[in-house]
Amino acid sequence: MGVFGWLKKATKVVGKMAMDAAEEPSRYSPNPEWMGPMDLVDSRMNAQILAPQFLKQAQESAKILSSTTEPSVFFMRYDFCVGRLIQLEDCKKYGVKVTTTSSLEKYLDLTFREEAVNEIVQRTQEKYRNKIESLKSPKAKQNWAIKYHRAFEPYLSYMSDNAKTKLDECSAELYALTEI
Repeated sequence: MGVFGWLKKATKVVGKMAMDAAEEPSRYSPNPEWMGPMDLVDSRMNAQILAPQFLKQAQESAKILSSTTEPSVFFMRYDFCVGRLIQLEDCKKYGVKVTTTSSLEKYLDLTFREEAVNEIVQRTQEKYRNKIESLKSPKAKQNWAIKYHRAFEPYLSYMSDNAKTKLDECSAELYALTEI
C-alpha cells in the first residue's frame, strides 16, 4: 500500500472514530473530592459486599438531589452519587450482578446534569422568593436576594454557561421583588 492508500485508510478510521464518539452520550466527570472513597473494589468478594451499599447510597443521594434547596448539598451529593455509580460499574467488572435502573444511570449523563442544575436553581429561587415575600423591610428583602446568588457562588465553576445565565435571571427576578 502506498502513502496515499495508507492516508486514505487512516482518514476513514479517524472519521469512523469521530462518528462513534459523537454518537455516545456525553458523560459527566465529577469532582474527585466529592465522589467519596474510590478504588474500593479490588476483588469479586469486595464487589459482592460493597455493591448493595453503593446502590443504596446512590439511591439515597438521588432522593436528596430531587428535593434539596441547598446548593452545597446538591453539588456535593450529585458528585457523590456519580462516584457510587462508577463504583457499581467496577463491581460489574468482577461479575457481580448489579441492577441499577435508568433513573440512576441518568446521573452520569451531562445533559441530565444540566437539567438538574437548572432545577436546583429554580427550587432554591422559589424558597428565597417565599422568604422575601414574607419580609417587611426593604433592607431585609435585599439581603435575602443577595444571599440567593451568594449561595451558588462557590459552585459557579461547576455550572455551565447556560446554568449561570439561569442563575443570573433568577437573581434578577428576586432582586426585582425587593424594589416593590
